[in-house]
Amino acid sequence: MNKKGFTMLELLWVIVIIGFLTAMIAPRLGGVSERAEESINEANLKDTKKYVETFQDENAGDFPNHLINLVLADDDGIAAAVGDCIMATVEDRTNQVMESISYDFSDRLLLSEHVLSANEAAELLAMGVSVVLSWNHPDDPNYVSATHWNRYDWVDVAAGVMVVMIGGGAADSAVDITAHGDFDALGEEIGNPDWLYRIVAGIGPDCELVTEDYVEAAPLCPAGLNNRHYFYNYYSIVLPRLAATVNGRFGALPFDDDDGDGYLDFDVIDASDTTDGQIKRIQLKPMTGTQFDICNATGHGRQEDVKWWQLYDNGDGL
Repeated sequence: MNKKGFTMLELLWVIVIIGFLTAMIAPRLGGVSERAEESINEANLKDTKKYVETFQDENAGDFPNHLINLVLADDDGIAAAVGDCIMATVEDRTNQVMESISYDFSDRLLLSEHVLSANEAAELLAMGVSVVLSWNHPDDPNYVSATHWNRYDWVDVAAGVMVVMIGGGAADSAVDITAHGDFDALGEEIGNPDWLYRIVAGIGPDCELVTEDYVEAAPLCPAGLNNRHYFYNYYSIVLPRLAATVNGRFGALPFDDDDGDGYLDFDVIDASDTTDGQIKRIQLKPMTGTQFDICNATGHGRQEDVKWWQLYDNGDGL
């Protein structure tokens, strides 16, 4: 029986058609993957907040203890000096250097070192946050202490302990907060202005949310699972703005009490449309224990309708 095979020309046509179809489908598949990642992240942000709220309902309003403190530990388990917070100083997407945290996380939140006062420490203790776990990863290039080989150092919350604050901080427990250098003049941008001057700390595997079985494992951010740029990939709690911060440490900020209510305030405008974009007023008031937020490893929270906000002069100055 005579069997006829494919000619070289037919095979070439098949290869061309397959290549054409691949070129058409691949971008769509990439879009599907990206949308799936965004959906998972949005669900994680929502669920993590719900789990923390459940924990609070069952623990007299307390936050889960043993949050990750994004500060390098010294021999005493406390950051040795200003500069020991693990900030990503450059945007490196070449896979040549692994940052402790993502550049986007540091840049979007304008993270600063902040040394707790006695009153701030007391307020955190009253919220159930009595121990933080200072970052101490020996594989991390930002790791500086040769005397530690465990991933975290357990630190008792007290005056003098350094934490990470959004938008500004203080180098000493007895001095005023200074605004972050990228958020101290008109035209500067910030990702979420409602989060300014609030402490942020991570939900890791040793957090009570995990160890007390509210969740099976510390949730990881989908965007960071395959990255080669940064180590820290957990979701974090943006804690409520402390009364002790508002009432005792705001002397050096470049904002005014425009409406006379006793609290500093300022206006921000949608940075994508500085002519007709929405404007909103941020009041730097203390918050209750229910006023917390969750952010991912790139500094994003839920339902953000504006990518970047910008300081806006409403005519009354800042």
